[in-house]
Parts: sequence; structure tokens; C-alpha cells
Amino acid sequence: LLMKVRIKWNMHVFFMFLTLLPNLLIVMAYQFKKKKVETEHERREKEIQEQTNINIIDFFSNISHEFRAPLTLINAAVTSLYDNEGHEKEKEHTVNVIKRNVDRLLKLVAQLLDFNKLEHDMLKLEVRLDNISSIIRRSCDFFEIGARTKSIDFSVRGCDQDILGYIDSDKLEKIIYNLCSNALKFTPPGGSVCVNCFVGSDNILSVSVEDTGIGIQEDKISHLFDRFSQLAINKSGGTGIGLYYTKSLVNLHHGSITASNRYDEKDSEHLLNSYHVP
Repeated sequence: LLMKVRIKWNMHVFFMFLTLLPNLLIVMAYQFKKKKVETEHERREKEIQEQTNINIIDFFSNISHEFRAPLTLINAAVTSLYDNEGHEKEKEHTVNVIKRNVDRLLKLVAQLLDFNKLEHDMLKLEVRLDNISSIIRRSCDFFEIGARTKSIDFSVRGCDQDILGYIDSDKLEKIIYNLCSNALKFTPPGGSVCVNCFVGSDNILSVSVEDTGIGIQEDKISHLFDRFSQLAINKSGGTGIGLYYTKSLVNLHHGSITASNRYDEKDSEHLLNSYHVP
């Protein structure tokens, strides 16, 4: 009798085990999958954090280069004035070099401050009725000497007549500055940069900046306006926020901005940046 009870009890335990086994396997599989997902999530977070650290390091490295270039020119110019070298005309040119590079530094600092406001959604438009043609011409004047120094044909079209409209003049200047600066940076000596502006029948302001630089690979154009974008062509440095900042300013005006490659009759590749503001 004891033997039968023991066998019956063992069978009962065995059947209970068989009943619980699938549930046990499900729990084990769930725990394994959960662990795997957590591990994958941790790996991705680590990769994102590492990439963010790289972007930050690159940003500060590039911004240091952006500051060093004009500071080096200012230092050389000030040294020249201090040594009292050259004639009055040469001294006037030296002062102009200092002024241009001080303006360049001020624009860079202003851009960094605005970028911080953008990140905190604190950058606002200050719109008033203004002469858009005058703003664009004034913004482009800043690049004429630099373009001549590099033997680049720099031209502005469509701004001969006044174009009146409600716009934030300060932000429009920064948009033009960034697009022209980027175009000149990647245009080789002997090339050209052309700024075109016009107002269509729909009262939309269209501005394009076209250069005969090296262009951009088609699969990378969509990332041109991304934050901290450092494309393979950008061998001369850059903060990685210039075009992202530009797009943000255009968006504030409820406009749009695009980039594309164009080819002339010699199959030379041109980069065309164009934006439209209602």
C-alpha cells in the first residue's frame, strides 16, 4: 500500500512538473529576451553617448579653429601697425583687415548665442517693414574683398530695385552670411559664387546662392542641414551648426530651404542653396 501511494505521489509530481514546464520555459524565454533587449538598448545608448561626446569634442575643436583664423590675421595686422610699417594706404588696408575679422568674430559669437536660444526655444522674430534688397546687398558686401583675394567672381543679382517686405533684418543678414560663407569656403580660386533674389507673383521671396565648388554627394544632401553635420567634404573645419542654424532661421520666417547639385554645359558640378520666404 505504501508503495502504491509513493508511486501515485511521484506520478502526481511528475504531471505537475509537465504542466508547469511550458510556463517555466515561457518565463525563461521572456527573461532571456528582456535581458537581450536591455543589453541592446544599453549598447545603443552607449553608442549615442559616444557619438554625442565626439560631436561635442569636434564642435569645440572646430570652433577653436574658427576663432584662431581671424585672431591670427588681427594679430598680424596689429603687429604691423605697432611697428609702424608701410604707407598710409597700406595702413588703411591693415585697419580694414582688422575691422573685417573683428566683424567675423562678432558674427560667430552672435551665432553661438542664438544657437543656445534655439536649443531652448527662446529665439523669436523681430519683424518690421524693411528694404530686403538693401539688406542682401549689405550682407554680400562683407564678402567682396575675401572673394577678390581668392580670385572668385562674386556677384549679386535681382537686388537693383527695392524689395519692401516685413522681415527680421538681423536674421536675414545671418542667413545670407552663412550661405555665402559656406559657398566661398568650398569654391576654389577662379570659381564663382552668385546670389540671386526675386519676388514671385505669389509674393514669395526667393533667394539662391550658387557656387562652382566641389558639390555634395547626392546621398548626403539630405543631411546638409542637420545639427553638427560634418560632411566628408568639410575638410576646412566648421562648427557643424552653421547650416542647421540657417535652416532654423528660415523656419522661423515660415520659409523653406533646400540644397541641390547642378551641372553646367561642361558637366561641372555646382551646389545650389535656395530658400523661400512668404
